[in-house]
Amino acid sequence: MCEQHNPHSRSKCTRPVKVRPNSDTPNNPPLLIIACLLAASFWIFEAYLDSIFIENVSFTARLLPSEPHELWMRSLVSIILIGFGIYAEKTQASILRSRTLNMETGRLFRKALSRTIRGTFPICSVCKDIHIHGNIWIPPDHFISAQSEAEFTSSICKHCQTQNS
Repeated sequence: MCEQHNPHSRSKCTRPVKVRPNSDTPNNPPLLIIACLLAASFWIFEAYLDSIFIENVSFTARLLPSEPHELWMRSLVSIILIGFGIYAEKTQASILRSRTLNMETGRLFRKALSRTIRGTFPICSVCKDIHIHGNIWIPPDHFISAQSEAEFTSSICKHCQTQNS
């Protein structure tokens, strides 16, 4: 059984955990598409205004202006709008990645807290065994391994090594 369903299980989870963003965030269209639509709308609106107020020329003739400065201005504004769309899309992706990472970190932190040993435990002042219940005393490493995901290995510290040499 997977640990995410049973926190007291000692078996390891082999199923990958999928982290989904909050369900309250709507699925917006890509910002680059919105920026391209804004740039095209600007171009068409500018041509329409030019054909009505500036010169009495047909709208289709003003879609691609013959004056270089007018063409340059429309191109520059369109490039700025598209560039802003690219920047906004990358920023939005970065925010989504950090939210997903924060959710995963929070999940791991909550899981670690659920496996934290809390409380007061009677311990033998001579052998350091921990009293469980009744007449049952177990070594501290066994107790900690049973209550958490910690594992122990055998080793000798330098202090004990010098005393036993």
